[in-house]
Amino acid sequence: MSEKKPLSRRQLRNIQLARGIPAEELQHRTGMPRASYDALFGATSGEDGKDAAKLISQSTFDRLVSLLGIDADFVSLRKTGVIEWRADLTGKETAEPWADAMKSLIDELFSADLMLVEVSTDPSRGRLTRNVVAERMVLLHDRDNSYRVAIVGAAEDLVPLLENSFGIACERRITISANEFHDAREMIRHEVFKPVQFDAFSGALAPKYSWRDVQAAAREFGFLPDDLIEMMHTKAKERSERLRAEGAPDEVATIGMVDGNEYAVRSLKLVQA
Repeated sequence: MSEKKPLSRRQLRNIQLARGIPAEELQHRTGMPRASYDALFGATSGEDGKDAAKLISQSTFDRLVSLLGIDADFVSLRKTGVIEWRADLTGKETAEPWADAMKSLIDELFSADLMLVEVSTDPSRGRLTRNVVAERMVLLHDRDNSYRVAIVGAAEDLVPLLENSFGIACERRITISANEFHDAREMIRHEVFKPVQFDAFSGALAPKYSWRDVQAAAREFGFLPDDLIEMMHTKAKERSERLRAEGAPDEVATIGMVDGNEYAVRSLKLVQA
């Protein structure tokens, strides 16, 4: 297998644009001086192939790859966690460059085994429905490369654009409440939305039991909400310790096993029977 080339400056700029992070914000959040930023991202800063780790400190490099959602080898997107891309809805002037960057990244970094799912809210389900517009996010799962990308703030025509550009079909369209949508969006933004939650959200995983089943079983076996919370906390702690001992990234925070597979849920509500 041929060795992968480092990401080019053009690809870095496209990733930054897809992430929706302006230059000044990126510099502030990584602690990167302007000169270092220009050396890595500038359009006229020499040939590609520079070793990014030799241009900035290790701590700045670590913050950069984490913020952009790329791997530590600087050759691809990160294979762990869920990466947020922020679609720009402010107008045609900025939306077109964002779409061009997104299409270029998918064309160059993604495989053909791509799952496409659209998640949206239903304005008619809210109390105040007048002038309320549906919110959308698009989930992209590269099953070959293990990339999971959530595109938040997606326009209505984003799914057709992806279908026409890459010859893929949207596998699932789901409608959820505004509260559930906002909770998921915030978890994605704060990087606490786990891969197993992404897969359950997209429909790639389908748990056998519902939370109504869990509530019924808890009543049958005499478990209180406090008992379930303690059990979930203990299991999550044990899993994190096991993953750290194995040297694996602490990415999984699931709470159930079904037929040997781990599952998480989008929301849990325990109510009085």
